[in-house]
Amino acid sequence: MKEEENERITKLIWYFTIFSILGLIIETVYCFITCNGKLESRKGLIIGPFCPIYGIGAVVIIAVLNKFHKKPVKLFILGIIIGSIIEYTLSYALEAMYGNRFWDYSYLKFNINGRISLIYSIFWGVLSIIIIDYIKPAIDHFINKIKPKIRKKIEIGLIIFFIIDAILTVVAIYTYTNIAQAEYEKSLNSSDIVSDIVTEEQGTQEEEKEDEEINIFYNQIMPTIFPNIRIKGQDGQSIWVRDIMKK
Repeated sequence: MKEEENERITKLIWYFTIFSILGLIIETVYCFITCNGKLESRKGLIIGPFCPIYGIGAVVIIAVLNKFHKKPVKLFILGIIIGSIIEYTLSYALEAMYGNRFWDYSYLKFNINGRISLIYSIFWGVLSIIIIDYIKPAIDHFINKIKPKIRKKIEIGLIIFFIIDAILTVVAIYTYTNIAQAEYEKSLNSSDIVSDIVTEEQGTQEEEKEDEEINIFYNQIMPTIFPNIRIKGQDGQSIWVRDIMKK
């Protein structure tokens, strides 16, 4: 009985990993279709092709709704409810963790505080059916083919990797938004246009080199990895960090 419980728990690691990757693919394709062929990063972690909200969502959906396997109507309705709760809760959790919002549905009809909307809640219902009835069985079949000793090593490696990745992501985004906030406030004081801000060079040649490396990371790499991060402006409006950091 204990072994079966451990088996279910370790499988959740695989579900999180695989659905995080699948979620990133879904988000990227959806953005490409709805944004006139624009390719935009929808990652949630700084290292690797992962969109964790889908990983977390899939894990919760599998844990709660797996008993409704092959019951599409119940799966769909409960998927809408569970998915909406997950997305709303994660919106608050991510904002508390990173200090900003990763998505805002205020521009859509039938949204609640911009954190969830009817159309995306329906998507969660459809995804619940696909996850439980089709993708989960395929993943289980794949996992069961891996030798137990190899599986255990992979699972430990994944846990360590995601912990490190999460820590690096929190630090990077925290620093990134703080730099953007400072640049925004500087632009207000100097009456400069936010998008035209240029970081001043200071210190010795060694310090300038370090500053240049930091600026490349936060001015070019971070806006590419996390293009949708925003900060609050002077009047409470959302300002895209990528616009502030753009040279």
